[in-house]
Amino acid sequence: MQHVILAIALFISATLFSQSQNKLEKTEGRTLTVTIVNVLSNNGDVKFGLYTRENFGKLPVLSETAAIENGKSTVTFENVPTGFYSVVCFHDENKNERMDFYESGMPKESFGSSNN
Repeated sequence: MQHVILAIALFISATLFSQSQNKLEKTEGRTLTVTIVNVLSNNGDVKFGLYTRENFGKLPVLSETAAIENGKSTVTFENVPTGFYSVVCFHDENKNERMDFYESGMPKESFGSSNN
C-alpha cells in the first residue's frame, strides 16, 4: 500500500512540476514592441528605456536605440519578464548618446514616456 501511495504522490508531483515548467516557458521571453510616431525630424535616433516601478529614474531594465524613418521609430525589447513597465524615450538628434539641456534646465531634445 505504501508503494502505491508513493507512486501516486510521485506521479502528481511530476505532473504539477511539468505544468509549472510549461507555464514558466510561456511567460518568459515575452516581446514588447514600442513605436513612437510624429518624431520632429529624421536626424539622429531615438533612445528607449524600459523601467519598473522600483528602478524608475535609475538605470533601465532594458534599453534600445532605433533609427527614425519618416517621423517614426520602432524598437522591440526581447525576453521581457512578465510585469508592469514604463517606457521613457528621447530623440537624440545629435547622436551624442545623452539628452541635452539648456542652461535653465529645460531639455533641448524631445522626450516622452508611457502613460501611467
